[in-house]
Amino acid sequence: TLSIAVLQCSLGLVLLGVMRAPEWRGVWPFAVIALSAGVFSLVNVVYIAPGFSDAAIVAGMRVNFLVAAVHCAAWLTYAFVDTEGRLASLPRVVRVAVAASVAAGLCFALTGWHLVPGEFVNPIVPSGEFRYRLGRITTAGKAFGGWCLIVLAVSLWQFMRRMREQGKPVRGFAFGVAIFFISALDEVLVASEVIRFYSLADIGFLAIIVPVTGDILRRFVEDARRLRELSARLSGEVAERTVERDRAQTALVEAERHAALGRLAAGVGHEINNPLTYLALNLDTLEQWLPAGTPPDDVRDAVASVREASDRIRRVVEGLRTATRASSGELRRLDSMILCESALRVARPQLRHVAHVSTKFGDVPPVLGDEAKLVQVLVNLLTNAAQALGRDGSATDAHIMVRTGTTANGDALIAVFDNGPGIPPDDLARVTEPYFTTRPTTGGTGLGLFLAREMVEQHGGTLAIESTVGRGTTVRIVLPPAAAAEESPAPATGAAPQEANTREHAEAASVILLVDDEPRVLDAFTRALRDEGRVIAVSTGTDAVAAIRQGAMPDVMVCDLMMPGMSGIELWQLLSAMGHPVASRTLFVTGGAVTDDARAFVDREDVRVLFKPVTAKEMREAVRGMLREAVSSATSTG
Repeated sequence: TLSIAVLQCSLGLVLLGVMRAPEWRGVWPFAVIALSAGVFSLVNVVYIAPGFSDAAIVAGMRVNFLVAAVHCAAWLTYAFVDTEGRLASLPRVVRVAVAASVAAGLCFALTGWHLVPGEFVNPIVPSGEFRYRLGRITTAGKAFGGWCLIVLAVSLWQFMRRMREQGKPVRGFAFGVAIFFISALDEVLVASEVIRFYSLADIGFLAIIVPVTGDILRRFVEDARRLRELSARLSGEVAERTVERDRAQTALVEAERHAALGRLAAGVGHEINNPLTYLALNLDTLEQWLPAGTPPDDVRDAVASVREASDRIRRVVEGLRTATRASSGELRRLDSMILCESALRVARPQLRHVAHVSTKFGDVPPVLGDEAKLVQVLVNLLTNAAQALGRDGSATDAHIMVRTGTTANGDALIAVFDNGPGIPPDDLARVTEPYFTTRPTTGGTGLGLFLAREMVEQHGGTLAIESTVGRGTTVRIVLPPAAAAEESPAPATGAAPQEANTREHAEAASVILLVDDEPRVLDAFTRALRDEGRVIAVSTGTDAVAAIRQGAMPDVMVCDLMMPGMSGIELWQLLSAMGHPVASRTLFVTGGAVTDDARAFVDREDVRVLFKPVTAKEMREAVRGMLREAVSSATSTG
């Protein structure tokens, strides 16, 4: 009896500890069942062991009636409560029955109404080896015993029904429930002096506690297995997230490095463009006067060489500006062949010593796109091709080809081919996934092709890769053509000839205000525009404002964007605030928009910009167009 009591109490205490876990809160009623059964078995020792007084026996029977009431109430709760063990989930009739059982047990424990005062019975078991000493039970006590049997029968029936609904095997539980109910019935009949037999409630409870404990242990094992699986999965996810974080950090560092290089390139381009501008303009002046004299052939060749060199520098700087310019998000009508040429100029330093580069430009429709993004896509593809050929290292006929054409559906096609080692089929299926790279040990971040595909898809196009190991790789970009309705409008009918309008306005003493902080650029602009009207040249924005306030009435202003002191943007904003008409006829000439604010300004639709280096022809055509606007404005006002 003591061993059984210790086992039952231990199980109850273990379950009380386990029920603190959220998924195990519903087991608290069974913990009460086990503890109450253990206490009942422990008190039974008083009836069996010799030496206990009659007062101790009466006290034990009072305690056991209360414990039996709690035990039955716990069984009723366990059978009907939800999985979270909430008393509020019990049906009202069950709550009433639970309260009634506990109240009756408490009443008997306090009053002893279930015992006949001073009367004891000493039933002898059939074997005759020992006897019990019990207090005589009253009719009320016997009725309460019957009530407990009814409560147990209902609870055990509901318990078995729930087990069957949950799809659990119930044969072992059914056998244990039957033994436990028979032993409980035996306990009541023995205490009521109906039969003389062993009191089997202690042992009978083992019949139900074994399968229930087995079910609880099974849950423990399943939870432990799930916890182990979750722990392993979590460890894997943590490792994967750590790798992704490291890759993202590497990509961020790479992006910051590219951004810094872009700012550096913009600054360098700005510094190159200023001297290149007056070099180009002075060459225009020199070439204009060469036919009037008879210079030696060497002089003509030298001038031609300088012109070729300046044009080459100009193309490189233009490519840098296109590649490093921040995306504006605005879609413009673009020539695919020009996009390819810009990308080739930017990527040429990486291609020059790796492979022979050829182009095959076929007829291709214009596309609507973000120039900076599309050039970046092509630069990425060219760089990948160069790296693939460089990694091979053995080919002496390394070749990269860029071609354009039109698909059967009328879409624009741009293809980049290299005859490198190719991509294995398993890798080919993943090359556009983020962070997947075939060059993990040589600096690959796994973002180039992923970003390229994303940018192409943003333009409504597709990027497809074909590759054969040992024969090379081809990347095809297909973009939808620009709609015909978006073509630039034709010049208005009846417009006066450009040269005639220009000369007429020049004769009308047009005034052109030049503002640039570079003296040589200012001189070159002055020479280029002196035939278009009267030129006022100043080197600062402050001087420009002073000239206007002193009576200068410029029809057109040609202004540098980035200047020390008052910048071109600040000058334009001041003139706009003053309401001066020249603000609407301002041509900005810049070697590069270095700051974010400057880049946002030049992207505005109401701002006219020429990027240095500019030729005299470009400068004159732009100024003549604005002078015509000034004439039209003056005519309409008059």
